Amino acid sequence: MNSKFDKLNNVGKGAALSEQASEPSTKPATKPKHINNLPVKAEQRFNALKTAGKVSGNLSAYMVQALLEKLEQDER
Repeated sequence: MNSKFDKLNNVGKGAALSEQASEPSTKPATKPKHINNLPVKAEQRFNALKTAGKVSGNLSAYMVQALLEKLEQDER
């Protein structure tokens, strides 16, 4: 015997316009790294900018973005 939930799960399956599950999103390959001897002053400056609303996110994301921008600049 089919339950009401089984019937609900099949509603709209044959519709001309229905959502299809796409491939699972794949994250880019990453590698855990640690920054040796990060100056405390750099973190303090980042936190001051964050408090002032000039940057968002966390320090790690900020450093990754800065690294990618620098690599792109150097590859030109």
